[in-house]
Amino acid sequence: RVPVVTVADGMVASAASFLLIAGARRLALPHAFVRIHQLSIYGFEGKYADLVDEMQNSHALMRAIRALYQDRTSLTAERLDELLTKELDLDAATCADAGIVDAVLGPPA
Repeated sequence: RVPVVTVADGMVASAASFLLIAGARRLALPHAFVRIHQLSIYGFEGKYADLVDEMQNSHALMRAIRALYQDRTSLTAERLDELLTKELDLDAATCADAGIVDAVLGPPA
């Protein structure tokens, strides 16, 4: 195993946030932002049974998404629920406070 260091630089959004929190050490530059949000599914169509299956799959994915964030950050369940239902950008300092990153590198430019 090689300990991978991930760095948030600019905007880290959606699935990219999973890459960020997967790092053995997670860092952010002072100007970085992270957006965490709920699963999005566009353009699905099909028979009723297909829609039921898709909903079951969506529930399973949302459980996995919640588990990843709860395991790899210090976000409370309430704060995570809030972030998942909104489209909020978290600045680097907020990410450090929430355990999304371990540290913010250097002073703001």
